[in-house]
Amino acid sequence: MCKRTLNALRTFSYDYYATMVYIMVFADVKFQLVHFVHSRSDVGKPGIAHRDLKSKNILVKKNCTCAIADLGLAVRHESVTDTIDIAPNQRVGTKRYMAPEVLEETINMRHFDSFKCADIYALGLVYWEIARRCNAGGIHEEYQLPYYDLVPSDPSIEEMRKVVCDQRLMLSYAHIITSPF
Repeated sequence: MCKRTLNALRTFSYDYYATMVYIMVFADVKFQLVHFVHSRSDVGKPGIAHRDLKSKNILVKKNCTCAIADLGLAVRHESVTDTIDIAPNQRVGTKRYMAPEVLEETINMRHFDSFKCADIYALGLVYWEIARRCNAGGIHEEYQLPYYDLVPSDPSIEEMRKVVCDQRLMLSYAHIITSPF
């Protein structure tokens, strides 16, 4: 299934559908990657929050393992000094994947855990993209971006805030939930 040498998960999800077991393997791998990046180490490795996590920034290698790419907007946390190395801009990353607290500009810029939570929100949207492509009882949906049916292809922050924060609309997992698995 993973024949190409390196591919963005978005392209991979667009080209292939997968079984439920395969989806769980991908989910676990990505969870482990995010856990590693976020972890604070007592051996000197700073914690890192990505701030632009999306399927396009998760690469699938030939052996079907994943790697996180494009750390250009990342923040670093030095656990020894409890400091965060960050640019003052609160709104970064791809609007479609922004957490509610980022959209509403209420994210606590002084606490590293706030950035980790925003990354986990984005990871949940990536899981949704993968789950749509899961072959559940012979049914798999075509690839779509999160909120594809609720916002334009390049939504504004205001459009995303309306859908995510004001209306609190949720993504559907209907074909997975009704699966016999």
